[in-house]
Amino acid sequence: MKTLSEPDIPTLLFAITPQGELAVERVTTRDQEAIHLAGGGKIITRTIRQRGERLLRPLPYFAAITDMTQAEALELIRPYIGFVVPGRVVNELRLFLLRRVMDGQLVLAGKKIPLAADASWHRFDPDNLSAWDFNFDGTASVWGVVGQTYCSVTLFTPEQWAKVAGAPPKQPPEAVLNWMRAAYSAPVKPKAKAAIADCMKATGATDREARAALAQVPERRKRGKPRGSRPNS
Repeated sequence: MKTLSEPDIPTLLFAITPQGELAVERVTTRDQEAIHLAGGGKIITRTIRQRGERLLRPLPYFAAITDMTQAEALELIRPYIGFVVPGRVVNELRLFLLRRVMDGQLVLAGKKIPLAADASWHRFDPDNLSAWDFNFDGTASVWGVVGQTYCSVTLFTPEQWAKVAGAPPKQPPEAVLNWMRAAYSAPVKPKAKAAIADCMKATGATDREARAALAQVPERRKRGKPRGSRPNS
């Protein structure tokens, strides 16, 4: 079977239809805002992407599906250029990508919804990817479970992920910082370990976010009155 050659790959454009389906067309039939389909219609979308981008930075899930899929897999969509790609073909494209995650070549991660400022990344277990529904809009949710939703789903190389996972947040979420400030404005100040645990429970913060907030509260260094102390007479 003849596969798409490397020069052919950047000529393909991908877009998401209003119904959430994948469509593909060549560059020559694209204008600034739409992909024109062979059937006569067109897709107006902000999510049009051109292939050819290399993995020099982490890629959103949709970009990864369209930019990183092997040429052999792209051969599957050749009959559908100018049309919506059937769901069964899209699933095969997804599988090419997820196999690389399961093999440890890539890391798949997202951020928990509701999204807090500077939210931490959650790495999806490569041995349990089948439990998740990954969508082209960059969201992921557990099949059949309400409330377990992530956004900004992104593909990292192991080297990129090591930098992201090991880097402390530049600024903790405002709600976490406010909680910590309130805790240390009280006359009786909590111990750091208890404050971190209580903050995580109250705000949903990660351990790293709670520690970052604690580090920004100067009042933590001031000793309040110990429990049981008597007022001055």
